[in-house]
Amino acid sequence: MRSGRAETQLLPAEVAVTALADGSCLIEVSDEGRLEDEGRLEPRLRVVGQSEETGRGLHLVENVATAWRVWSRGRHGRTVWALVTAD
Repeated sequence: MRSGRAETQLLPAEVAVTALADGSCLIEVSDEGRLEDEGRLEPRLRVVGQSEETGRGLHLVENVATAWRVWSRGRHGRTVWALVTAD
């Protein structure tokens, strides 16, 4: 079975929901250097206008995660991690 983009986007959510059933989970996502090529070395919270369609993701992470950070992997990209605990 081949996975398309939509199916791939659902995978992290499914893994996290399953892990949270046990109490907490640590989510890590790596970009393998693609975003670094665009000069965006570290994601940052920013003010987002009402009409903008992007830019709200880190606000969600900031409000839901117990902690989150970014690890630079040099020319190999970066890893963003977030610790989420169940209430």
